[in-house]
Amino acid sequence: EGESILAGAGRLGAVPDVLTAEAAACQQALQAATDYGISRIQLETDSAVLKQALQSASMDLAACGMLIRDTRFLLREQFVCSDILSVPRICNFVAHDLAKMAMS
Repeated sequence: EGESILAGAGRLGAVPDVLTAEAAACQQALQAATDYGISRIQLETDSAVLKQALQSASMDLAACGMLIRDTRFLLREQFVCSDILSVPRICNFVAHDLAKMAMS
């Protein structure tokens, strides 16, 4: 029905790049959904690179390639994913503002 069911916040340790941070956050969100018994999802991200990495093997040789492959495996094996959508960053401004505050 398009309703949000679960939301969360967390802190990642030191990460070498933005793609690693995005992939780690995505994997944690998928794990939380699994823990709550959620299996039918529509994944939204404001990272076009992460979307591409989850839909193909194009980033498997990146520094976070193993994390991306593990996330893709989790997505394929544990979920019925109707789509991976790109959403404009403005739709996620609260999370970005909170991240900026945490960094200062």
